[in-house]
Amino acid sequence: MRRVAATVLVAVLASLGLSADGTSARVSVVLVPIGSFGGPSLNALAAHFRHKLRVDVRVVASVPVPADAYNDSRHQYVGDKLLAQVERAYPRGVVIGITAQDIYMAKQAFRYVFSIRDGRAGVVATARMDPTFYGLPADNELLTSRIEKMTTKDIGALALGRRPSSNPRSALYTPILSVDDLDFMTEEFAPRHPAADKRAWLGHASTACRAAYVQQSALRAIPIPTTADILTVLGKAIDIEKHLLATFETLKAARGDGMLVTKLRTTFAGGVSLDETTLASLTAQWDATRFKQWALQSGAVGASLAATSLRLGSRPCASYFGS
Repeated sequence: MRRVAATVLVAVLASLGLSADGTSARVSVVLVPIGSFGGPSLNALAAHFRHKLRVDVRVVASVPVPADAYNDSRHQYVGDKLLAQVERAYPRGVVIGITAQDIYMAKQAFRYVFSIRDGRAGVVATARMDPTFYGLPADNELLTSRIEKMTTKDIGALALGRRPSSNPRSALYTPILSVDDLDFMTEEFAPRHPAADKRAWLGHASTACRAAYVQQSALRAIPIPTTADILTVLGKAIDIEKHLLATFETLKAARGDGMLVTKLRTTFAGGVSLDETTLASLTAQWDATRFKQWALQSGAVGASLAATSLRLGSRPCASYFGS
């Protein structure tokens, strides 16, 4: 009976275009490091795509960065030349190069691009996906998420025949103009309408963030000519944060969002603690250098929270944290 069942299973998988491990039997993709790539493990990324997309993805030998690809005046690499390098090295099949460099397209007006591709090949550039590019603390989990989404889009277009989408939550969304667009995307080609638990979380969280944004905007209108005024406004801002944090802590994460919601709560709690500690220190003795350091740290926390909010699907919360 087991042998018969196995035979039937193989036949069914073959009819669906799948191999015995569930990957596509008709489509394969190779990932090619371009130059030195010290980001997330490409083998781990390949395994992720095999599981997520059911496509045979493997990593092959790296290719060097072309010597003439660097543009000194722009301090960037010409993406077209990296793409050509990958195609020369691997002249058949679907191939996607992965580079840690910052690239642009020679014949387009964009300041930069996250990816460039043609009919069968593409290059994913991770430089501007990395928070450290913007002077922010490293966040490998966020960086990996961004790389996975952009590479998913290229695999969809090059290997699976998927077309661009106007749905900003789709992995096929076009155009991607910033990391905010990339963060708001999911890895789904055709995202389903949110389930009831997701709609509930988004509804409550977004409503609370809109209210906090209005309150925060009102604080910005208050004149702060003295350090005492600055500390008063900071104290009021912390009260708004604490109320919002308390709201987040009462909301149950939707199915599949547990990791991101925990990241949001933990990062936010750390930010509130930083603000309270700074307020106490500056109240005891004003220190302009300490204030500037706090402003930079607070900005980094806000950027992280805005990215996590977008990944969860809440633009109102991203607006509050990013303001």
